[in-house]
Amino acid sequence: ALDTGLVIESTLEATVARTLAHKISVGLFDPPATSPWSHLGAAHLNSSHSQKVAYDLALQGAVLLSNNGAALPLRRGAKLAVLGPLANDSRLYLSDYADEDVVQSH
Repeated sequence: ALDTGLVIESTLEATVARTLAHKISVGLFDPPATSPWSHLGAAHLNSSHSQKVAYDLALQGAVLLSNNGAALPLRRGAKLAVLGPLANDSRLYLSDYADEDVVQSH
């Protein structure tokens, strides 16, 4: 992509730097022995306990809508409020792999 001019080197460098900074901040490059989950093995993956925890967290994070009064589907031109700390964070949906110009245009 660099050779054909599809990507500018400075854009690639900035994207790689942002990605690596994120990975460093979450400890991806820390020594395995210092990781709080280094003691977990295959038996812990997809266990009954982890499935229950994932299910419970999904229930807590789900927002259920009822269709009282035929509110759904929304009428064209209807207003909808998106609430919460990340409601206006378009970067969240693009991930840290997106180019800064793309992020700013959304």
